[in-house]
Amino acid sequence: MKRHRFIRENFLVGMEGFSIEEKGVVDQMRNVLKLTVGEEIYIGDGKGKEAIYRIENITKSLVIISKVEDITEVREPENMTHLYLAILKADRFELAIEKATELGVTSITPIITARTVKKEIRRERLEKIILEAAEQSGRQILPKLYDPILYLQAINQDPAEMKIFFDSEGGILENKKIMKEISLYIGPEGGWTEEEMRIAQENNFQLISLGKTTLRAETAVISVLAKIIQF
Repeated sequence: MKRHRFIRENFLVGMEGFSIEEKGVVDQMRNVLKLTVGEEIYIGDGKGKEAIYRIENITKSLVIISKVEDITEVREPENMTHLYLAILKADRFELAIEKATELGVTSITPIITARTVKKEIRRERLEKIILEAAEQSGRQILPKLYDPILYLQAINQDPAEMKIFFDSEGGILENKKIMKEISLYIGPEGGWTEEEMRIAQENNFQLISLGKTTLRAETAVISVLAKIIQF
């Protein structure tokens, strides 16, 4: 029988038993998934802890669970990958965030570039997408979503040991060069400006091409992370 997964930072993962009272979670368990007493579920705190719990009681307002066993298997990537993505149109940006979460990204920072059209994000909507994608894909750690920042701010405060700037004029990425902590910069629909490329080069970024074809930003996210993230 399939075990459904639920992730919340306030879950007391590791305790022998506790009750869940968050309305959205209770409704999903009881009314959407039709879970019943005796069924087992995965419970995670989004910070790495995960365990299997059994449903002992389920009502309209709460679900009482007891621990069956802790999960010791690590399913998170070996390397930390930080995605700096220019804000796109809502549906395309949401798709990119969803797939980045499924593929194992560590953090997501929306950036505002010279050719960025949208300047804001729908944080609540994106956090819901991240949560659902993490639960669906079996993530143990919820990617961190940061507030939008200017491109130059991102460049100046990025602490990663390896920084990659994706542009059609770049070179070829060699897997042997991949470090433990990596930042990936993917531009907007209109591409990077020459000034933005110059700044990246002056800050010792690696300029990497994604191939001979021009990819949409959301496609680039999937292509890049599939190559970079290592389990």
